[in-house]
Order: sequence, then structure tokens, then C-alpha cells
Amino acid sequence: MMEVSPSSTVSFREFGCEQTLLSRPDGSASFVQGDTSVMAGVYGPAEVKVSKEIYDRATLEVLVHPKVGLPGNSFMLQ
Repeated sequence: MMEVSPSSTVSFREFGCEQTLLSRPDGSASFVQGDTSVMAGVYGPAEVKVSKEIYDRATLEVLVHPKVGLPGNSFMLQ
């Protein structure tokens, strides 16, 4: 539980969300809070390779890319 003394001020970073920003995915959204932003696109459903098919489970593939440049080992560990 967070306690705040009456004399201190609490400030929240601005939060924003937009939907359907990208034209190619089936769905997309952008979330922004302060200097941090995330954009997500949803593609699918797509056919699963027979060798990777599991009948009683769903599969979700997540790809992470930096906004600028190529991903490196330090980016993947964050």
C-alpha cells in the first residue's frame, strides 16, 4: 500500500490510446504514457505449420522491434 503525506504532491504521466492506426493489420493500437510509447498490430488468424500444430492449444507469436535501428542482444534483454 502506498502512503502519501499531505504535504507531498503526486503527479501522473499523461496516458493516451488510439485504435486502428495501421491499415494492413486486422487490428492495431498505440499506447503512450509520458516518454514511453508502444504500437501493436494484430495479424491473423493464419494457418499453423502441421509440424507445430497442437490441437487443444492456441499459439501466439510476439515480435518485438525497436523504433529505430536493428535489435541487438541488449534490446532483447530489456
